[in-house]
Amino acid sequence: YLSVAAAAAAICRAAVNRAADHRKIQRLAERLVRRDLRTAISGGGRVWEGYFTAIGGDGITLGELPPGWSLTRLEDPYGAFSGELLTLLADAGAQLGLTVVRCRCPLFPDGEPEHLFFPEAGVVYLTANGFHLPEQEPVRVVNARRFTAPEEMRRLKARLLENKRLQRQALAEAARCLREAADAEDALERLLLPASEETPEETARRLRELTGL
Repeated sequence: YLSVAAAAAAICRAAVNRAADHRKIQRLAERLVRRDLRTAISGGGRVWEGYFTAIGGDGITLGELPPGWSLTRLEDPYGAFSGELLTLLADAGAQLGLTVVRCRCPLFPDGEPEHLFFPEAGVVYLTANGFHLPEQEPVRVVNARRFTAPEEMRRLKARLLENKRLQRQALAEAARCLREAADAEDALERLLLPASEETPEETARRLRELTGL
C-alpha cells in the first residue's frame, strides 16, 4: 500500500513539476535566505537527516513543533515547489555555516526535503500537503499557486485529483494494516508473558479466547 501511495504521489509531482516556474522558486529561495538566514550565527555547518512526518496506525502524523520557532508553511498539495525550494535553502544554509536539519517524506526516504529546520536561526519550513497540517500559526504562508500556470493546472486537474484519491486510499489501507499488526503484537504479548506459569491446557484455553473459538 505504501508503494502504491508513493507511486501516486510521484505521478502528481512529475506532472506539476513540468508546470512550475523554477526561476520563481529560485528567486524566492534567495529572498528567504536574505530574510531568514543571513543574520544567524554559524553553528558549524552540520547537516542532520531525520523525519518529522510518520506513517502509523493513526495515519500520517506530524511531529510537535517546539515553541518559539518562526514557521513558514508551504502549501503544496501536489509537490510543485516545496522540495526544490527546501533543497535550495538547505544548500544555502550549509554554505552559511548553519546547522541544517533535513526531514524527508517517509514515502520518499531518498528524495528532497519535506521539512527543514535551522536551529541557530530559529526558523522552520514545514510542508502542508493535505495529509498533514502544522498546528502552530505561521509567520508566512507560501502557496503553490505562485509557481504554477493556472491553465496548465486546470488541464492536469482530473489526473491530479485521481492520483490524490488513490494516494489517500492506499495510505488508509496501510494505516489499517499497521493497526492490525499492532493489535496482533499486543495479543501475542498477552499470550506469551504469562506462558511460563501456565499449563499447556491453560495456554490452549487462552488461545481459544484470543481467537474467539
